[in-house]
Amino acid sequence: MHASIPFAYITERASFTLLIAPLDQILAAATLAFRRNTPPVRYLAGEEVGIFSRLISVHHQATFRHAKDGRHLLALIEEADRACLCIEHDPALFGDGPAFVERFVFACRDRAHEEGTTVLLLAMEADPVLLQVFQEADRAYYGTRLYRSKRNTLRGRMVGEDLMPGQQTLEAFR
Repeated sequence: MHASIPFAYITERASFTLLIAPLDQILAAATLAFRRNTPPVRYLAGEEVGIFSRLISVHHQATFRHAKDGRHLLALIEEADRACLCIEHDPALFGDGPAFVERFVFACRDRAHEEGTTVLLLAMEADPVLLQVFQEADRAYYGTRLYRSKRNTLRGRMVGEDLMPGQQTLEAFR
């Protein structure tokens, strides 16, 4: 059994989408986004580049830009001229607090709604910054790994051991 991000979350034009999921789901979604968008994808990240470095099969279809800080990230979003903009979440870029997060969300939504760009914010785990983004994004997807029972079969959420200890749903932040 394989959980995946719904196709519509990745391919919808003119939308700002937050994707929080395990690495394998994020890689599948980003690969699909890269292949579905004919012009090269613009990929933005901070110091941590955990997702992009694993996109070996499709990374040649993307233009990578490194954001030095939050203000540089906003400038890169505003100057992006691509049909698809993937942003890898780096908490260090959001050190200026809630006011910066609001400016970031506004820039992403403006790029999506005014320019018709697909904006994907990719993250492997939830944090308080993403909760604020979650409230304002056009779409949000939160995926978790499935639990396995002691007999190594896939089961519901309350049975067996957690394959990703410490993960919480976004409802836990509300």
